[in-house]
Amino acid sequence: MANYVSIHGIPKKAVNYKKIQKHNRLRHNVNYLKNENNLQYGKNTFHDFSRLEELQEKRKQQQKKFSSIRKNENEIFECVVVFSEEQFSKIEKMKVHEKLIIFCNEMKKNYGFEPLQFDFHLDEGEGEKTNVHAHLVFYNFDFEKNKSVLRNLKKEDMSKMQDLVGQVFTDLGFKRGIKKEITNAKHLKPQEYKNALNNIKQQQQELKALRNELKELKQELELTLQEKKEIEKDLKVIRDNEKLLRKISKEQSEKIIQNSKGFFGFDVSKLKTNIAKIIYTSLHYQTKKNLKELKDKLDKENLLIHENLKNFEKELQEKRNLEKDFESLKNDNEKLEKDNERLRNENNSFRMNINNQKWVIDRLKELEKKEISTLSIQNV
Repeated sequence: MANYVSIHGIPKKAVNYKKIQKHNRLRHNVNYLKNENNLQYGKNTFHDFSRLEELQEKRKQQQKKFSSIRKNENEIFECVVVFSEEQFSKIEKMKVHEKLIIFCNEMKKNYGFEPLQFDFHLDEGEGEKTNVHAHLVFYNFDFEKNKSVLRNLKKEDMSKMQDLVGQVFTDLGFKRGIKKEITNAKHLKPQEYKNALNNIKQQQQELKALRNELKELKQELELTLQEKKEIEKDLKVIRDNEKLLRKISKEQSEKIIQNSKGFFGFDVSKLKTNIAKIIYTSLHYQTKKNLKELKDKLDKENLLIHENLKNFEKELQEKRNLEKDFESLKNDNEKLEKDNERLRNENNSFRMNINNQKWVIDRLKELEKKEISTLSIQNV
């Protein structure tokens, strides 16, 4: 799609918040940035909603009579919104910036996430292309319902987020991307995308070099075939000349015999045969020699053509094998990406189940303590 907008999210722990800020805002350790002189859409923009420390303190105060924040809880939910550059190039960037603010508030309204900040990046890409995207950071807690948002988030909720981002940006000409269930697409991190792009470029260069070699071989083959045609043409001229010489020798011998008839006093028919042989031999000796030289040359050219054809077929087969290997590698890569995505989902699900189990165990322990305390009071 030439006007897509899509979103994907990653749960993170609060200890990673500083790293997130360094990457998103300060651009530390980012080795795929464009040159400052090659920023087609200007500098990055950002917006701050709340401070993480304030929201953590607010949650602690609200949850005093409930359980405290678990140590392994994913307090941060970072989302990346990706925009089609083709469509973005037609729009003022501050309009997209304003829509990002609206979308963050819609995330709070629809799911309960508390917006912390977002950074709109326009400084990443390859060559003339720009990877237009924004990092949105949310606090994973619904203060109205007094519970974690991610713990109750289902798979279909992520699909609804895609619908939501499409709705918010639709009046700027963007449309929701095609559903993952249809495309089987996998999100790549920037470095993974760059590595995959470099691999494809290298394979394309190798294929281009092979095509150039095949083109040169084809040209050589065409030249060789042209030379063969010219030799065959010369050979035809020689053979026609040979026929002409035979005709001339016959006519000359007939003329000599006619003029000397009855003069020599021996068999005229024998003389006729001998004269024809002498004339033919004297006139055609050099022609036969040239014919042999041309025949030898033609044999050599035919051998060269045969060798070039064999080399051409060999190079063509190597090219086909390389294309098959490339397709096989591409299919294997897609399969690995699908397996990777499946394992990541299973891992996230497993972690969420473990976190839920720990939370249940902690609650059971607290209830058990309260029950013991109640029994102790009753016994007294």
